[in-house]
Amino acid sequence: MTLRRVPIATAFAVLAAAGVAVVQMPAQAATVTVPLGTYTAALPLQPFPTVSSSTDPSGIGFPVTFTNTSAGAGYLLEHVQVTLPAGFTATGTPTVSAAGWSASVSGSTVSADATSPSTALTAGQSLVLSFSATAPAVLLPATYTFATAASGIVGNTGVVSDFSNTGSDPQVSVAQYANVVTCAPNQQCDTGVLGNPGNTTARIVTTTGAIQDFLGLTIDQPQDAACLAMSQPSGRSQELTWADIDTSRTLTTTLQIHKSVVNATPNNGASGYGVCYDTGSPAKTFVDHNGHLTSVGWLPLCGTAGLVARQPCITSVHKTGAGDVVLTYTAPGGDPKSIGGIVVPGT
Repeated sequence: MTLRRVPIATAFAVLAAAGVAVVQMPAQAATVTVPLGTYTAALPLQPFPTVSSSTDPSGIGFPVTFTNTSAGAGYLLEHVQVTLPAGFTATGTPTVSAAGWSASVSGSTVSADATSPSTALTAGQSLVLSFSATAPAVLLPATYTFATAASGIVGNTGVVSDFSNTGSDPQVSVAQYANVVTCAPNQQCDTGVLGNPGNTTARIVTTTGAIQDFLGLTIDQPQDAACLAMSQPSGRSQELTWADIDTSRTLTTTLQIHKSVVNATPNNGASGYGVCYDTGSPAKTFVDHNGHLTSVGWLPLCGTAGLVARQPCITSVHKTGAGDVVLTYTAPGGDPKSIGGIVVPGT
């Protein structure tokens, strides 16, 4: 990053002695350390999930909040920037929330600048630099860091200098989703129906949310070891994986297992089917159908007593006239995996 700096000239004195001009250099000056201002940069939640191989990758927005955390007056934040990791490409026109600032993109760098010192951020003030970007294609989930930088006028010196980051640069988790829907604040989202009609189809609908968000959904071959061990090998669905970041939302999922899969198991009544749910984190727990607090297990019916607040649960299980099994369940926002199937006894 190129910074504007005020040069400090070396002083000298011209003395007259016996009619001869003599240049006298001062003793070597002590090193002057210019105090640095400070800032933080953050996404709404960290890590911030995003998607690759989606139907509309350009719709994924990244609102990065910069805050001038300098102590005392005179530390004016004039410039902020985000450098995208390899594989990310900025799209569209970035915006900045502060009046008197302008935003721009140059290669992999998204930046914003105050148009005059009067509009720079004073200590304690914040702005949001928002931009859209495509994410790289990945085979397995990966984490990337958005490198940030900031500069401004330091103290009363008039010197323009780098500000130091007192926090951590935002990180972005990237995974593959077959479909992604961008959700504006206070908007309801719907993935639409995805999957193979000859095996498993699913649809997720959310309530309205408080922040900019997205909803991603993938239906793949079952790979979650814990849920595979809890479900009968025959008759189970494909594995659903979805993601969003706004945990104030409630997601309603409809999972439909085709009759050809259902009929692979002799005792295939709808009452024998359930949803094995994996939150992906031991810290994210729920009460399972046996009344145990866990992060992986079979979901209970929503009317069951003793459930924790806003936990995932099954609202209905039935068979269609054609013989498909349909499971409907609700869950708070997050990044879980689930498989529909027949419960292995004792699990």
